Amino acid sequence: MTFLPQFRACIEAGAWSVMCSYNSINGVPACANKELLTDILRNEWGFKGYVVSDQGAIENIMSAHHYTNSTVATAEVAVNAGTCLEDANEEDNVFASIGQAVSEGLITDATVIDAVSRLFLVRMRLGEFDPPEMNPYTKLKVEDYVQSEAHRQLSLEAAMASAVLMKNDMTMGMTLPITTPVNSACVVGPFINDPSLYFGDYSPTLMPEYIVTVQDGLQDAMISKALSYAEGCTDGPKCNSYDSSVVKACSDVELAIVTLGTGKVLESEGNDRADINLPGQQLKLLQDAANSAKGPVVLVLYNAGPLDVSWAKSSDLSWL
Repeated sequence: MTFLPQFRACIEAGAWSVMCSYNSINGVPACANKELLTDILRNEWGFKGYVVSDQGAIENIMSAHHYTNSTVATAEVAVNAGTCLEDANEEDNVFASIGQAVSEGLITDATVIDAVSRLFLVRMRLGEFDPPEMNPYTKLKVEDYVQSEAHRQLSLEAAMASAVLMKNDMTMGMTLPITTPVNSACVVGPFINDPSLYFGDYSPTLMPEYIVTVQDGLQDAMISKALSYAEGCTDGPKCNSYDSSVVKACSDVELAIVTLGTGKVLESEGNDRADINLPGQQLKLLQDAANSAKGPVVLVLYNAGPLDVSWAKSSDLSWL
């Protein structure tokens, strides 16, 4: 009810490869789970493609889940479950033991042939064995697609659509968007001028020519006749080290713009948070900015998981 419908939709849409994950389902590691990879994926959904492991997931069956106690036994349960290809951490990978597992009668020749056939079927569909002139992929030019104008515009539209406006307080006579420049404003927080913080885990190589930071964007937008800046946190979003530059930057300004959040420094694969509090001294930064400014505050959050912003919600100060 929760997870399978999305994957089934991908299969029905024409996906030819599926990755089995690190976790267990009902006590069985995903890459050794016959119910998941064969009974449901292949038999119920009619999947004709191949299954590849997440990196190290086959090794984890033995080393992390302790579901097996040898590479031969691990190869047995993975291949028989329906995993066709191992993405390994170690050069001496688990699937190198498939031959021994076949010799010992733990995996049949037919099972190996089925796995290999699925791999080569996809390679053939990709045209890897065709003459280059017959393969349409050889005619693609990277510059026509990677960071193309159309794709950059789509990325901009997606970013705009993903922003969520949580509050727009009208009590101070100012609402978002800000269309009339104010006399003074401050822009503060660890996200104002570090492009690397705007991208999620596994994002592509950053291309500075296509990135506009908060600081640069607000300068170009000319929202204020006088803009002052301060990051406040000297160690980025972790904000364990905080200085008083925010108080100085926001003193008596008509508008304060505060950027807080996590970024992939604190939220990424294998890098989880223990709570939903604003990291480090970020709440202190927010309070300093709000108490120093004489006008409303715009709080901009950069985060994937939830954050506790109850102080901003319950404060008597004016918020946009």
